[in-house]
Amino acid sequence: MTEIESSNPVQTPQTKGKSKAVEEDTNVGRKPISTNKVAVEYQLKAIEWIEPSSGELRKLKVITQNENGPCPLLALCNVLLLRGDIKIKPYDRSSVTYDFLVELLGDYLLKSIPQGEVEIRNGLQVTNGKSSQNQEETKLQSDNVSNGIEDLTNKVQQVTLENGVAEDKENEQINKNNGEVDIIRPSLQDYHHTLNTALSIIPSLQTGLDVNVHFNSIHGFEPTAELSVFDVFHVDLVHGWVVDPQDEETWNVVVGKCGSYNKAVECVVGGDSVSKGIVVESSNKASNNGFEDSKSSLNEDDNIRVRDALITSQFLDSTATQLTYHGLLSLSETLPPGHLCTFFRNNHFSTLYKHPETSVLYILVTDAGFVHERSVVWESLIDVDQNASEFVNGQFKKGEATGGDYVDVVEEHQDLTGGGDQE
Repeated sequence: MTEIESSNPVQTPQTKGKSKAVEEDTNVGRKPISTNKVAVEYQLKAIEWIEPSSGELRKLKVITQNENGPCPLLALCNVLLLRGDIKIKPYDRSSVTYDFLVELLGDYLLKSIPQGEVEIRNGLQVTNGKSSQNQEETKLQSDNVSNGIEDLTNKVQQVTLENGVAEDKENEQINKNNGEVDIIRPSLQDYHHTLNTALSIIPSLQTGLDVNVHFNSIHGFEPTAELSVFDVFHVDLVHGWVVDPQDEETWNVVVGKCGSYNKAVECVVGGDSVSKGIVVESSNKASNNGFEDSKSSLNEDDNIRVRDALITSQFLDSTATQLTYHGLLSLSETLPPGHLCTFFRNNHFSTLYKHPETSVLYILVTDAGFVHERSVVWESLIDVDQNASEFVNGQFKKGEATGGDYVDVVEEHQDLTGGGDQE
């Protein structure tokens, strides 16, 4: 099954012409062979942050990326940092390791255990990787993070079973007003399983997750165990690659028949095969003349397949930035003021924030090139190409950058996020 593989950053081709697009799309789910060692240390950036609920101004550190990549781990941690759910101490530290972040997340999960499971919390209190009970058995070891996670998981299983946690399924409540699905958080239901799953998934957050977008909603994703980790941490995951329902022809095919990115690619490839290359040829010429000429040689079912493939191909080509204006509008209207969430776009995970007063959407700038730029903290998200976006500081005011490499870093940042001129 072809999937959008987030471990290969910015894979959606920004090109006209479907021959290359189809060829690359069909390989999107394959992990590239790489000899590069994954970075395990991240620089911290000092920012000012205005609490949306109280309006209080406070200083904190957010995590930046040394190399461009999906890294959902950083997006998740930055949401938790901005919400005040986790804290990086001491404040004067300049960087954090992957080990440190894992310990921080493990501590947060254990503190989030339902009130009915006090025994679990007391049996395994972890703060920055150190246990208050059986410390030698349960601490996360800095020289081997995998073993640390395994130790933590085993301890959770042991304590949970000893205290007889009941296993019930999570409930889902459908909001009929907008069609979104809200997951009711588990209390005692299956909590040991949920916690163990989250702990086992944390290592994959450092590199990337398999994501299959659904085009009907900003919350539309193929449900997987990996993506459920966002729900465990109570962090909303959204995207803006949504079809406009007013475009009935595209909606009926891309949403009604395909539904997801994977199925859309299969539709294009299948239609092109049936038509012997007409879908690709028509896309390259921006014309459907080839299809019209070949109708007589195809049966009715094949004609429908080719037509659907052309419509789907046109949608994928015209939304190569993985953001539509309807999706942008849906984000603006659906997300509540002051909301922090994780935003998936261009096979990259970012921290998204809706300003409580202006309702403008902002993306947290995590490029390490901006680590010393206090005037570059957020980037506005107001159009699909980000040609009109602006950088603002921690108080959401436009400022002047001071770094000598500012222009080069901005251009590189725009290239990676889909901004700038599209060819």
